[in-house]
Amino acid sequence: RKSPPLLLKTKIFASLCCCTIFGVASLVYTVLSQRSLARGDEYGSVRKHRRARSCLIVSILLGIIMIATFCVLDYCYINWLTSIMKKFCSAQVLCANAEGIPTTADDPVAICDSYTVCAFPRPFNP
Repeated sequence: RKSPPLLLKTKIFASLCCCTIFGVASLVYTVLSQRSLARGDEYGSVRKHRRARSCLIVSILLGIIMIATFCVLDYCYINWLTSIMKKFCSAQVLCANAEGIPTTADDPVAICDSYTVCAFPRPFNP
């Protein structure tokens, strides 16, 4: 009987990039499956190959779920931080003429510099 496919590259990828525990379990079951096949135990080989494939699928699915979760949490954190910054910070423009005298941005020779001013509330210290 033909031996089941090894899928070693996929299993190593799953071990390194997805869920390590299930990826390593998949590699172990693959080795056990090959040993069973070498002994002539086809039923044991097929059974261990199915376990290896199941571990591989679980590893990849958990990896995708973890990556998606981290992306969503990172997106939410950035939006939360941006809303805090909008609430407590404002952009200011400071303009001056060549002599350093404050002026408006409408002045044709004005040199303007923009900066951000943040006024975070002070923490309560009893």
